[in-house]
Amino acid sequence: QNFMCLKDVTVELEPLTVFAGPSSSGKSALFKALACFSRLFWYPVSGGKTGDFNVEFGATLDDVVYQRDSSFPISFQVWLWDNEAEESDYTLVLRRDYTGWKVEKEEFLYQGTRLDTSVQTFEFPTSRRPKSYPSPYNAPLAWLTYPYRQDVIAAPLVEPIQDLRERLGQARRYRPSASDIAFFVRQAPTPLAGSGSKAVHVDEAGRGLAMALRDLLTSDRTRFAQV
Repeated sequence: QNFMCLKDVTVELEPLTVFAGPSSSGKSALFKALACFSRLFWYPVSGGKTGDFNVEFGATLDDVVYQRDSSFPISFQVWLWDNEAEESDYTLVLRRDYTGWKVEKEEFLYQGTRLDTSVQTFEFPTSRRPKSYPSPYNAPLAWLTYPYRQDVIAAPLVEPIQDLRERLGQARRYRPSASDIAFFVRQAPTPLAGSGSKAVHVDEAGRGLAMALRDLLTSDRTRFAQV
């Protein structure tokens, strides 16, 4: 919600999901949102050593919030593949105050109950001293608790959060140029012998790419996976 042109959008992702649409229809915004969500688990939202969080080079959360209006919160909700319940497996809400962007809320299943950090403080003991994270804080709990994953006392309490981060996965966004696409596909092997079809031509604008990938899927699954 409230990410670039995505006011309130839900997408179901399959092992292979293809988005097609005209320019300015939200394809890039969706990819940026997925990459941003993944990146949030590895960098602080504000106050880090390198400054505020960057969605990508040169773009901060101020640049990607809906209508560039920082009064809107940016939120993500995730349902994992084995969850058919109405409640999401994970919710993350970011909001800006006068000092910068903060994690206003995280909600997920923790030790058999729903942990909602907007109404309860997350705290746990460590071998040195107790740690406490009242809302709002400057990064998701997965990032904040990562240094304690090997602490003898804290590890059992931190492990479920680190496991959830692993389940939520990672995302990377790369936008190749037309010449990149054409060069890569030109290196692909021709279709299987005896198939009766000719190698598909892919021009500099990327036309023919989908057909070339279809042929590549049948002729060389390893290379298709690399694509």
